[in-house]
Parts: sequence; structure tokens; C-alpha cells
Amino acid sequence: MFGPGSYSFVPLLMFCGLLLALYLMPTVIAIKLRHPHKVAVILINLLGGLFFWVGWVVALLWCFIEAGKPPIESNDRSGRKISEPATAA
Repeated sequence: MFGPGSYSFVPLLMFCGLLLALYLMPTVIAIKLRHPHKVAVILINLLGGLFFWVGWVVALLWCFIEAGKPPIESNDRSGRKISEPATAA
């Protein structure tokens, strides 16, 4: 029962733990970053990740995107912000 090969399951348990940590990575990131839609990210990660890992990829991408963030304004050649209305000179 406790012979020389009785601890051969330890590497298997370590490997399974590593896979579980990798699988739950989008959930952990969404919680740590306080994502406004963290519940949706968690559900997509847990449920969608079971089907061909597509949900895992979607959850991983979504956990880094903040909802409601204003777009970045850029300047045109005259130095005027593009979001500003043009004025007659």
C-alpha cells in the first residue's frame, strides 16, 4: 500500500492544479482588476471554456477590456482635436 511507487500521483496532481490555475486565469484577472462585468467574464470562462476553449479565449480578451471607457482622441494635422467641431476662421 505504501510502497516505493505510492507517490506517483503527485506529479499528476501538480499538473492538474496547473491546468486548473490556467483555466481560471481570466476569472482571477477580472476579479483583481475589478472589471465592471466580472460576473459575465466568470460565466463565459466557466461555461464557454468547456466547449472547445473558445469561451476561455473570449473571457481572457474581455477581462482586459474596460467597458464604457471613452475613445482616445487624436489630433489632425492642424493640431485640432478630431472630436472638436471645426470653426470658421
